[in-house]
Amino acid sequence: MLTWKIAWRNIWRHRGKSIVIGVILFLGALLMTVGNGLIEGAKQGLEKNMIDSFTGHLIVASENEDRDDVLFTDKTIEVLPDYQEVKSILQKQDFIDGFLPVTRGNALILTETDEPGYMFVIGVNFEEFQKIFPETIISLEGSLLQPGERGLLVPQSTRELTYDASGFWIIPEGGGVAEENLSEDALEQKDRLEIKDQLVLMGFSGDGLETDVLVPVKGIVKFKSLNKVWAGVSFIDLESYRECFGYVTAADSAVALTEEEETVLAMDDLENLFGETELVEENQTTEEAYDLEAIQEQTTRTTDQIDLDSGSYNLVLVKLLPGTSLQKGKERLQQALMEADAPAKVLDWKQASGEVAQLASITQGALFVFVLFIFFVAAIIIMNTLSMAAIERASELGMMRAIGARKGFVSRMFFAETAVLSAFFGGLGIAVGLLVIWVVAAMKIPTTGEIVGLLVGGDTVNPVANIGGVISGIVQLVIVTVLAMIYPIRVATKITPLEAISRD
Repeated sequence: MLTWKIAWRNIWRHRGKSIVIGVILFLGALLMTVGNGLIEGAKQGLEKNMIDSFTGHLIVASENEDRDDVLFTDKTIEVLPDYQEVKSILQKQDFIDGFLPVTRGNALILTETDEPGYMFVIGVNFEEFQKIFPETIISLEGSLLQPGERGLLVPQSTRELTYDASGFWIIPEGGGVAEENLSEDALEQKDRLEIKDQLVLMGFSGDGLETDVLVPVKGIVKFKSLNKVWAGVSFIDLESYRECFGYVTAADSAVALTEEEETVLAMDDLENLFGETELVEENQTTEEAYDLEAIQEQTTRTTDQIDLDSGSYNLVLVKLLPGTSLQKGKERLQQALMEADAPAKVLDWKQASGEVAQLASITQGALFVFVLFIFFVAAIIIMNTLSMAAIERASELGMMRAIGARKGFVSRMFFAETAVLSAFFGGLGIAVGLLVIWVVAAMKIPTTGEIVGLLVGGDTVNPVANIGGVISGIVQLVIVTVLAMIYPIRVATKITPLEAISRD
């Protein structure tokens, strides 16, 4: 008790130095609290805006796929050999909240000029996409894809890039030019702007079976969160994607083939078929034998409902139930696929996102390093200030030693002084830091650029204050205080009565 009384007296007696130390503790605690809030907000924001809005927790890919960054790579990825089997396995897992099969790839935008444009497209049943990832896509012009509808959803940024590369402005089918959404360059050319509401796409499938497909543009969209990150992703209906990339469509799967047709499709080298047979055969025909109306009726596109899942997919996006560990969910799903001998592998969202997730980790790591830097700077400044204070109080400390105070007492006295300052000013810094976090989160400050968006985990700065963050701030403050007082206590305990007299 005596130690604390003397410590309190010394704080008031040397209140100038005490205030300096207190201000440093206050600023250090404030910055560390706000920094921890930003880091926690970035983690939660990234999880919400990537996992809950786009990628899911886990991604199922073909076991023949040799790369992990399967979501946004510009390379061709393997088709899932048997989606129906994978689907049946996923439906049996009690830790899965939902899943969505998709196709993805890069497509050429064929134009009248020699230089084609490029577009990254995701083929998806958009009705199911909205169930798994609700309120992710916002329509700017036109409408979103309706059930059973063929078409394309183009992000505003992709439209601007396409205009810069190919010189035409994309609008929704049947719509007009929305002048308020024109880019600066397009606005200058608005009176002679070339517009397109349909695009001819040709995919890169890697097997030489690509087809050019005319796809109507149904809407111009943006993403509710991380719009700058996902701005290059366009959505297309599944059947158009499959035709564009030469995949097996659901309509193909619904066709009943004759034995001869199945034999032809099973051939390894179709070129031999054309090299060894006559392509043209002369026959006498009559008008009665070939009725044009009958032929047109036979070749009319069917309107029957088809099972979209009977066609080809590349990936399956999987969302886990709340509370399920990412690693545990990944291990359980991989085990279930292995037991069923399904030709598929499981990746977590960071693996599948590749450079996007790596960039997010790097930027958030930089923020953590900044907080750590503040941590050590605060400790060094406080240590130097306390050391100078101990040296300036050499006479006082020497007199205390002369009347019988032991080194342990001097150490406890310095500890008590620093602890009181740390508790008051540091606690005040944490409280103000929590207030700053609350104010900044309420302001919804928008971010600029992809890097900043990944740094804070969204399109707005949204720091988070929770019990874990407060406890972390208190622990950091205690560590700073302890580290800062080690050297000053050593300086204080080495002061002898003789040294105090000689200094006077």
